[in-house]
Amino acid sequence: MDTPNDIRVELYLTDRQLFSSELIRYYLQKVEKAIYRAELVELRLLENTLPEKLGPIFDAVRYRAERFQSRTFYVDKVSTGSLLLSGVAAGVTMWVFDKTFGEAFKEAWKTTDLHANMVEILSRRVNIRAENIASGIDGRREPFLGPIDDRAWPEAAEPHGRRDDVHTFVSEENGFTIVRVHISVNEGRFPTVSEAIE
Repeated sequence: MDTPNDIRVELYLTDRQLFSSELIRYYLQKVEKAIYRAELVELRLLENTLPEKLGPIFDAVRYRAERFQSRTFYVDKVSTGSLLLSGVAAGVTMWVFDKTFGEAFKEAWKTTDLHANMVEILSRRVNIRAENIASGIDGRREPFLGPIDDRAWPEAAEPHGRRDDVHTFVSEENGFTIVRVHISVNEGRFPTVSEAIE
């Protein structure tokens, strides 16, 4: 169940009834990459905001976060008509911080001012994080906090001849943040077996 700090991402693939697995895989990878990049922006912000003596812990957090870069989006709803894939963005930054600092400070970590500051900073920036996710998906919007070096990210193979029309919208509904991605699919496709034998 979504909470006010969660970001829901909804992919709407329109203008056809059959979608290739290549197309779906491509856009799922694009969403994962955008979410991971938004997480790196939050990590950089925390690193620039919190005390400098935490540098080695930030290195450990960054290293651990890399292991989860392809697990940043969890689909919890699929609908047909136009295809809708809906899910929530994972909170990798806070989760990895909790695990890393928790190892160092044990149970006391959750009661520290540092933990409270991090939760407050990340909670305050939910809309900015959503805008950064939208920016990473449609590629036409400017990110809110500088470029991210993502050479280690396995680039999603762009399906041959991809010329889809992609638009992103960030909104708040009932206290929740939603990134809507409308993709007007513009690809040729092979016929199904029944279409081919007609």
